[in-house]
Amino acid sequence: MDMFEKRFHHLSHGVFEFADRTTVVFVTIRTANVGAWLTCDEMHALLREVWLEARGWLVGYYLLMPTHLHLFATRGALDCALERWTHFWKRNVTRRLPVGHPRLAVNHWDTRMRNGQHFTETWQYVRQNPVRKGLVECPDDWPYQGIIHDWIYTGP
Repeated sequence: MDMFEKRFHHLSHGVFEFADRTTVVFVTIRTANVGAWLTCDEMHALLREVWLEARGWLVGYYLLMPTHLHLFATRGALDCALERWTHFWKRNVTRRLPVGHPRLAVNHWDTRMRNGQHFTETWQYVRQNPVRKGLVECPDDWPYQGIIHDWIYTGP
């Protein structure tokens, strides 16, 4: 095994695992249909329930906006590619919605957090989304955010 193989372990969708830090991805998913339907208590509860069941990756911080969601995830107990995990939990959400209900988009956008500073800065930016949109005055007042698994980022 050469130095490159020792340092990098390719997971999927551009996600690489480094031995000296927690692998954390930032994921954004939009709604597939026009409309602002993600920010209601029922969807919030459903997403939390499904993310608790989907153990391939563990959702840490997340934030729902009316037309999209953001989440941070790290590898879970299963050896599961990020795309497979995302497909799994979105399918479970869809199965629990009434027929004809709007859906989440098929595709997602993701990026791996380079280090602790990148992670912290990205989360602080995401938390300001409801403030920038004029939905609340303080990020702490936004009810559609939280943490599912309380993992800690380690590394540089």
